[in-house]
Amino acid sequence: MSPSGIGELLLTLIALEEGHNDEAINHVRAIPAGDHKIDLLLNAADRAFKKGNKVVLKGILKELVTADIDWSDGEKKHSALVLLRCLIRMTNATSNDSSDRFNENALYIEKAHKILSLCNAQESLYEAELDWLFRTSWNLAIQAATTAGTEEACILYNLTAKLLLLFPVKSVHCLQSLKICAFAILVGKVNLSRQDETEGSPHLDDALAALELLRGTLEELRKIDPEGVKEDPVVGQSVYLEFEVRVKRKEWEGLKGIVEYAECVDASVQIFERMAVTRHNCPSGVVFVTVQATLDAILKRDPEFDLTKFSQWFRVLVRTALVSNRDAAFGLFEQVKAIVKSSASQGNAYPEEEINWLMITAW
Repeated sequence: MSPSGIGELLLTLIALEEGHNDEAINHVRAIPAGDHKIDLLLNAADRAFKKGNKVVLKGILKELVTADIDWSDGEKKHSALVLLRCLIRMTNATSNDSSDRFNENALYIEKAHKILSLCNAQESLYEAELDWLFRTSWNLAIQAATTAGTEEACILYNLTAKLLLLFPVKSVHCLQSLKICAFAILVGKVNLSRQDETEGSPHLDDALAALELLRGTLEELRKIDPEGVKEDPVVGQSVYLEFEVRVKRKEWEGLKGIVEYAECVDASVQIFERMAVTRHNCPSGVVFVTVQATLDAILKRDPEFDLTKFSQWFRVLVRTALVSNRDAAFGLFEQVKAIVKSSASQGNAYPEEEINWLMITAW
């Protein structure tokens, strides 16, 4: 144990006794790195705890979690987890709902996750600590989403997901929670990418990573409850969000596959429409496939069959075909003739304005 380390510890204890909080914390930070740093910090933390000095105790614990310390020893791991739990509670008790509180807690939860990832799942208190951290991180993520910002919420949902992945047995509750975390990150990152128009935004990479976790989790849930997953609205929403991400990344080749996937999972008409709205700046071939899939969805899945909506999307389809594939456009005019006749006979006439547009365009 270095003499300078012991000297800084003694100065810390003296300042603590005299009530000089800032001076005590400065001496704590001055303790040099080494094998015995953790013992010195734990000694100082114990004294601050017994003195009831929460300010100095928090400063010592912050130094503890940010220091470059080897946590592989079993006893050290347990001590660190106990102190981190104490630090998280102190931060929640003394801070308001500002971004600083969430960012500070995220630092501590990240450190706890790293320590737990070094533990054996059979070690005593492992699951209890993991469960407490998961619940704490989950609650903080929800609070951050409502009172702080999207960035803070995404960080905490990501930490919550990482903690859930440490559970040795993935129950249905665990998988459902993991699904919610992955979806929350996906939505948050897509929203952040809308505010960041720079090409190659890192938010898009994060969104795809969240999507991969979401799809993997849904696959695990599908093995347990196929019908439940089929009816889960998250499935359809994730399709549209992936489409938007791929468009922003200009990954044109993969867009047709997303449309096909949407058809496979029976996505709602609204999902197809949202993809079609995001068609701008896409190659005409992608636009054609997306709008055509939207029309098919209206025909197959819209129980009331909104003919006005259908006719407006059909106009978009014809315009696209006239630019990229005139032969296909001629075929569309043949198709719409049957729909116009059928709708008239059923008392739900094709909109006159759209018929006039078709006539003029054909002429």
